[in-house]
This record gives sequence, structure tokens and C-alpha cells, in this order.
Amino acid sequence: VVGYRLYVPRDGSSSAETNSDVVLYVRTSRNGHVWSAPREILRVEADEEIMLAPTMIFDPETLTWHMWVIDRPVMHHWTATSLYGPWTKDPVEITLGSFNTPHHHEIKWVGDRLVCLLYARGDGQLFFGAFPEGSWNQITWNSSGVLNPRPTSLYKASFVPVYDAQANTVAFDIWWTEGAAGPAGG
Repeated sequence: VVGYRLYVPRDGSSSAETNSDVVLYVRTSRNGHVWSAPREILRVEADEEIMLAPTMIFDPETLTWHMWVIDRPVMHHWTATSLYGPWTKDPVEITLGSFNTPHHHEIKWVGDRLVCLLYARGDGQLFFGAFPEGSWNQITWNSSGVLNPRPTSLYKASFVPVYDAQANTVAFDIWWTEGAAGPAGG
């Protein structure tokens, strides 16, 4: 499943937030070569919520899709029993006020826990956070940035957990793209 978001003007007159919708689309593939046509999964008014950087996981125990989006200075959690909706927004907001311009994030299962990697654009830095067991809308953040020194131009990051069974530890391999959204440009 690959998802993306677009601003779609409601008519041809203007692409301003007051006249646009944020539309989330997905495409699916079973082999990574042949992809489905784009399919809309959620639409909201752009001046209601920007739906920045959607990240999704599937919970196989409850057969529920979970999606988190940034709407600065908060993150919203949405759920659906089908990837194609209908989606329901959790009334609890996840506060991101301690970060300087939270921009991209990714949430993944690490064992039986959820972990989030957040990019704070204003700091040009990545931060990890972990969800308490059983929570979908609370995150305990590590206030120290992940990259030291940080690259001059960081944009979107992803991570893969690396388990060391002998040492009983977990580490993370991190990849990122460079782009013009960082404090130094690029």
C-alpha cells in the first residue's frame, strides 16, 4: 500500500485552503510492479485540517487500520475497519507543541509496541517517541535529537528496527531524504 495526499480545489477559481480539500489516496500492489489505480480514502476541507504526512499501520488483532496525521501543533489519530474507510477521528489530540514545526513522522510496530520517528523541521532534527502499551493516542518522547551531528538538509525519514537477540537490545537503522524543508534548505 502506498498513500499520498493532494490539495484539490473545489472549483477552478482558486487553490487557497478556503477553496480546497485535502484528499488522501492509496494505490496497492501484490508484487511491487503492477499497481492499482489511485483510490480516494479520505477527504477533509483544507482549512479544517491539513492532514500532513499521513502514516498508517494495520492492527491484525482488531482488524483495524490506524492513521496519524499532523495538524500543527497536534497529531490526530484516525481509525477504520477498511483501508478505504469510513475513517473516524479520535477526539484525543496528541500534543506536539514542544517541537519546532513538526513536519513528517512515521509510526511502526516494534515488537508489540508502537514507536514514532518525528521530524521537527524548525530544528532540522529527528526525535523518537514510544506509545505506552495499549495506547493509540499518547506518546512519550525522547527530547534528545537522534542525529548528532545532524545533516544540513533533512526532509523525510524512515526506520527499521534491528534486534540483537544475544544482547537483548533493539537499535534502529534510519534512512532519510534531503530536501528544501530543513532550516538550512538543500
